[in-house]
Amino acid sequence: EILSNEALMSVFLPMLRADFQLSHTYVRPAGEPLDCPVTVLGGRNDPQVATSDLEGWRDITTGEVDIRLFDGNHFFIMPHRKAVMSVIANQLGKIAMG
Repeated sequence: EILSNEALMSVFLPMLRADFQLSHTYVRPAGEPLDCPVTVLGGRNDPQVATSDLEGWRDITTGEVDIRLFDGNHFFIMPHRKAVMSVIANQLGKIAMG
């Protein structure tokens, strides 16, 4: 429906173009890795991001990397909203508790 609505497309298309440009041009700055935990969420059957690609997050931090896989593809978040929000809330709670 969004694709056929000119008004909505005029709002969303610039954002999508910017997102794609950023994803194709971003280069991580050189320097020391982060010193914090990283939680990575992914879909078990994601044709765009292999589970082995998620392991790459270990290269950017000296902290713990917690990889959580959900059933589904690149859009695994949709059917697992509650579980994803729970993971995020739990991780933020750990940070808040210090």
